[in-house]
Amino acid sequence: MKSSYTDNNYGELIEALVRVYQPQTCVELGCLEGYSSVHIARGLKRNGFGTLAIIDLFEDYAFNSSEQTVLQKNLAQYEVEAYCEIIKGSAFDEANRFANQSVDFLHADISNDGERLQQIFNVWSAKLSAGAVILLEGGSKERDTIEWMTRFKKKPIREFYETPAFKDHFEHFVFDPFPSITICKKRA
Repeated sequence: MKSSYTDNNYGELIEALVRVYQPQTCVELGCLEGYSSVHIARGLKRNGFGTLAIIDLFEDYAFNSSEQTVLQKNLAQYEVEAYCEIIKGSAFDEANRFANQSVDFLHADISNDGERLQQIFNVWSAKLSAGAVILLEGGSKERDTIEWMTRFKKKPIREFYETPAFKDHFEHFVFDPFPSITICKKRA
């Protein structure tokens, strides 16, 4: 499966977090071909409970995207489709499907930059349960300076982490190996 996470085997980390935190309701914003989706769902399957809602624009996204059928094939190949609901739509519009304080685990990988993360947190923070775990693609200095971030003058992710709106409500840790991944935990 195509994913920037494969080089550093972040899938194993993602699956382990699902096993440790035992979430009931998981949401993934952006999935490409489903590498992280498969690992979240494998964790749920091993836990014996939980669901994953996968929200993506699929082929309607103009940049790095994949067809929904590729995700479906990958979920079936790993025998985890029973734990997943696929929702074709915007990460921002589809938040209304979820009650406040109902999401225990959120993974966001939708061309993340500082401004995009601010938008995600504005929309999704109320949906997160106390102590919810949030995984974000990116967060390292190297990731903040990749070609498209500099060419389009995107706000660095690390700047978002310094805002009071984030610092006052979330703890975080960044795994630096490219593309990097940030683990956040909502303060209870």
